[in-house]
Amino acid sequence: MVQIDLSRSQDFDDLVAAVEEPGQRLDGVVHAAGTQLRKPAIEVGEEELIRLLRIHLVVPYLLSTAVARSQIAGGRGGSHVFIASLGSSIAIPNASPYTAAKSGVMGVVRSLAVELAPHGIRANAVAPGYVRTDLTADLLSSSDQRERILGRTPLGRLGQPREVAAAVSFLLGGDSSFVTGEVLRVDGGWLSA
Repeated sequence: MVQIDLSRSQDFDDLVAAVEEPGQRLDGVVHAAGTQLRKPAIEVGEEELIRLLRIHLVVPYLLSTAVARSQIAGGRGGSHVFIASLGSSIAIPNASPYTAAKSGVMGVVRSLAVELAPHGIRANAVAPGYVRTDLTADLLSSSDQRERILGRTPLGRLGQPREVAAAVSFLLGGDSSFVTGEVLRVDGGWLSA
């Protein structure tokens, strides 16, 4: 097992090499680290913006490209799954750094899907709606906010982490072997409404 703070890591190729010990190989990677910053855009400082972009966009990009280099060198394909968001498609008030990063994730997914496809490597994203997690705990603690979210969600409930995990599992597995460059929304119908 390798433990590392990816927000501070500089050498992703060394990290991949450490994970791929003899007899081990990375067939897939899931970019699920996250954090949130809820404040008006005009109050966001440069360090706060850079921190969110690094966690949600820069690190997943660098890690995926390092994993892809290993997969290409080993002559094997793979699946890279990014966690997108409602913020990849719409504006979320008081979350502009998060929205910027998650919008960028979709650009990375589309680009990697095209560039890596000749090597049998797929890149996709799962875009959760409102799911009860540590990132949404503060937002959902307000009954007004929770009711607004539930009223806007056609299925009328919050998502469960296991529902997001099932979508990730699908995109990692063989049943999605002809799927690349896509986003699978797990949002209870939010973006369709």
